[in-house]
Amino acid sequence: MTWRDMIDYSKSFFSSTITLFDSYQSKYKKDKPNQYPSRWVHEVVKRLRQLSFICDQIKAYEKEIMSMTDALNHPHSQKFSEFSRYLFEAEFFVESFYYIAFRVKEILTHISGGRNIFPEFKNFNAIGLRNVRNHLLEHPEKHGGEVLGSLGSDLFIDIVNVI
Repeated sequence: MTWRDMIDYSKSFFSSTITLFDSYQSKYKKDKPNQYPSRWVHEVVKRLRQLSFICDQIKAYEKEIMSMTDALNHPHSQKFSEFSRYLFEAEFFVESFYYIAFRVKEILTHISGGRNIFPEFKNFNAIGLRNVRNHLLEHPEKHGGEVLGSLGSDLFIDIVNVI
């Protein structure tokens, strides 16, 4: 079984991205077999699969959270406790998404031995990814931002909708 067999492309949130990367890496392997970065290819694919899983989780949590907004009117209820737990878990997946997506970007633009591992991606820059990661997750104190958990569900839902 290859890594391609482990991905159900028809259901994957990143199916088109995975398909494009698969085409890219196949061409790379054929054209430059001595420079083929197999460990990096496998990590990118693994991370894309993780991102797809995370997106599925976020969508499921979003559905639950949106169906429970009435719980906000009853802060001492069991439903409010469930709502809080779902929000906490969803925020965990959102933060994980940005960290893993940033890792993919770092691999794709990495220079090793004086050359780009993936030359076609040398100018790849995901500005939105960088801004969310830097301003909300990594360095909110430097950007006048707040930590993600203190922002409340409105901003969380806005971030989910970007995904």
